[in-house]
Amino acid sequence: MSTTLSFPLVMMIADRGSLKTNSYGVHDEEGLLKLIKKWSDAGVNVIQIRGDARTDNELVEFVKQVLIQVDRKQTRVLVNDRPDIALVAGADGVHLKDDGSTASEIKSIGPANWVVGCSVHSSLGASKVSLDGAADYILVGNVFATNSKLGRPGLGVEKLRNIVTASEVPVVAVGGLSFSNIAGVAGTGIHGIAGIGAFMRKNGRLREDRLTLVSDCYRKLGRTV
Repeated sequence: MSTTLSFPLVMMIADRGSLKTNSYGVHDEEGLLKLIKKWSDAGVNVIQIRGDARTDNELVEFVKQVLIQVDRKQTRVLVNDRPDIALVAGADGVHLKDDGSTASEIKSIGPANWVVGCSVHSSLGASKVSLDGAADYILVGNVFATNSKLGRPGLGVEKLRNIVTASEVPVVAVGGLSFSNIAGVAGTGIHGIAGIGAFMRKNGRLREDRLTLVSDCYRKLGRTV
């Protein structure tokens, strides 16, 4: 398939829902936009925008602001489960939940090289997405227990490895990952990592620290930076 993605992926999930709870110390959209820019400048190559807005127009405008903030040469912006918003805002693509449209259906309504990723939680799910043949990546999780999925036990490293084996599509791991435990999952054959808390907590990090964390993450995933 043709894609504008560059692997491995380091994906920041920018969770608008956290603004309601202030669970990561990011107080408003302006603060979230600033944080997104900081991580894009540090080398993160995918931003996934997750969470609702009061109106669709508000969400469109937020996505447009993200597109202005990031380095478009290296960072792709995806919208979680809202292809309509992604299209109107001019985003690079969409990330789909595991209970709706297929990647091929969504690819058919987007522009050339539109990025479409899919969430899966099992080897069977990975096989179905592989059979569809249109997804650019699959997001597998949650790998470990995480506050964003309270009550859902983690898949663990071995189940993640099994899903990687079952998938013909690049696998990106998510859920309970931090910059300190990436090495433990990198050996499963994954093509990237994604997270919310790893990027949104400690948002006062120095620029040099973010650069080091991202480059070290790429190195652990097999890319020379």
